[in-house]
Parts: sequence; C-alpha cells; structure tokens
Amino acid sequence: MRVDWSGGQVPALVRGKELGRHRALVSDPKRVAAVLIAQGAPRAWQRSLDAAVRGVSEALEAPRPTAESVLAAAAAKVRQHAASLVDEHAVQVHAVAISLAADGQAELATAGSCRAYLDRRGQQRRVSSAEATKGLADAFAFSRTSEPLEPGDVVVLGPSHLFGVLGVARLAKLLAPGEGVDARRIVRGLLTVPGLEETGAAAVALRLV
Repeated sequence: MRVDWSGGQVPALVRGKELGRHRALVSDPKRVAAVLIAQGAPRAWQRSLDAAVRGVSEALEAPRPTAESVLAAAAAKVRQHAASLVDEHAVQVHAVAISLAADGQAELATAGSCRAYLDRRGQQRRVSSAEATKGLADAFAFSRTSEPLEPGDVVVLGPSHLFGVLGVARLAKLLAPGEGVDARRIVRGLLTVPGLEETGAAAVALRLV
C-alpha cells in the first residue's frame, strides 16, 4: 500500500519570542514517522530536541526501524545529553512514533504526553496507549500498541494538547466526507487550531492509499 505522509510544526511563544519546542519527522522510504516535544526549561528545548533527532536519525539507518527502536535511540541520546549537564533534570522530551509494515500493520510507541488517532470511514478513535508513561529522559520502556490499517485510513500523531476539544473537532471536520482528505491539508488545519500560539505544536498525518 502506498502512504501519503506529511508533517509540520509551529513554534511556541515565550516572552514574545518564538522558540522551537516540537519536531515532526517523516521518513517515507523507511515508513516511519515521529513527533517530539521538548519539556522543562525553554532554554533547554533546542539542544534536547537536537539530541533526540540525532537518535532518530541513527535508528533510521537500520534496514527495518520500528517505532520502538526509534524512541529507544532517541531516549539514549537524550539521556546522554542530560548527563553532560550540571542540571540534568532540565532535559525532557516526550514523543510518539509510528512504523508501518508492507502489509499495513502499524506499530506505535509513546513516551510522555502524546497521542495518535485513527480515522476510518469518518469515525475517529485513539490508537495510542492511554497508559501514563515517562518522557525519553527517564523511560527505558515505552507504551506500545499495534493496529492493522486499511486503504483509506488516516492516522494523526501529535502532542496531547493538540487533541483538546477544539483540536478533535477540527480533525473531525478535516476528515469529513467530501472534504478531500490530504495529509498536508490535515497537518495545516490542525496547526492553526486556536490556542496554539503560545504552546506551539507539531503533527504528522499519514493516509493509506
């Protein structure tokens, strides 16, 4: 099955200054995607995210990376970065990742406050684990779920605050029949939900064709 992927992020606003707090990563050749969210002190966000991205990049060098292997590699780099600091508790990154097998079987892994939703024929439901988990700096195991996907299915990944009442309502509208489902359109629509101007956000959408 072919996959239509898209990802994007918008900065957080801290004391009138835009700061990158989120990353949306997509690897179409490896059929893997992830959303990363920096926590803790704003001054630590950039380097924390850079460390996590290095881990994701290393994981993607494997022949068949999985959602869990991507988060494990990111967690190792985040812990390594934290250990190099005087205040290692200033570093934390939450994440959600998805990997997709050739037969459409999706594997999801989460660390911290992130979610994934599936839309199938106009009905949305959460497919990421509802189990509370630690962020990458503290997690040595992740919440895992799996879901067999079908042509026409849409999966959206993002931080928990993206899926508040307004976000879920916007998602339902974007996926309404006749609206012309497109991964890029979904991401653009979600990232303009009112209220994200200060917190920032990131989203990844994938659609099986």
